[in-house]
Amino acid sequence: MRAARRRPRFGWSSRWPRITPAFHDTATQLHTGVRALTTTLLRSARLVPDELVEVEAERFAALIDSLAFAGTLHPAELGADLACAVVHRHLATLVPDHPAGER
Repeated sequence: MRAARRRPRFGWSSRWPRITPAFHDTATQLHTGVRALTTTLLRSARLVPDELVEVEAERFAALIDSLAFAGTLHPAELGADLACAVVHRHLATLVPDHPAGER
């Protein structure tokens, strides 16, 4: 295959910041801010041991990112009440013996 015809196999969203550089700073600020928020929440509420904060904060941030994206694309299917219920369920899974965290 010629080099000119090779293209990365990513979805449109992974190329989007390169296509619209005007949004790069905002995307970076959002990425950093959500991760700072999830890290602060998990640390201050002591929901996970210190050695798991980084991983759990990233997992929680990924959930928030996904809910925001899905809610933007499909607001009729993912309303605020359902999104909040998903977040509450996720946080409950971090707390041992929490009834909402049972699987």
